[in-house]
Amino acid sequence: MKSIETILLSLAAAFLLSACGDAIEIPDVAPPDNGQDVPPPDDNPLSGDIMFTATAENLPDGSAFNWTKGSQITLYDGSVARTLTNTAERGVLARFPATLTGKEEGFLALCPASEDA
Repeated sequence: MKSIETILLSLAAAFLLSACGDAIEIPDVAPPDNGQDVPPPDDNPLSGDIMFTATAENLPDGSAFNWTKGSQITLYDGSVARTLTNTAERGVLARFPATLTGKEEGFLALCPASEDA
């Protein structure tokens, strides 16, 4: 019986000690537009240096695909097509640096790079 009293007393002390801290309220915030991506406002376009990344998956025939340093893609931004070059070492992840002007409408990447895009 004494051990039950000791356990209950310990639980009561733990409860009282944990109740002494400051309460933190977390506001209930809903994601914008039901969780869909929201483009930046027109007065704040994306611009400057950015890094596009791409991953590799196995090809339809089951063979492995790896990016190599120097691999190129064509990036079309709604008005201009440009060639970007991978700066990462050989592997499943590629990194393509680019500079945005803030006038881009969207992006479409083609692999391998093509001058006909």
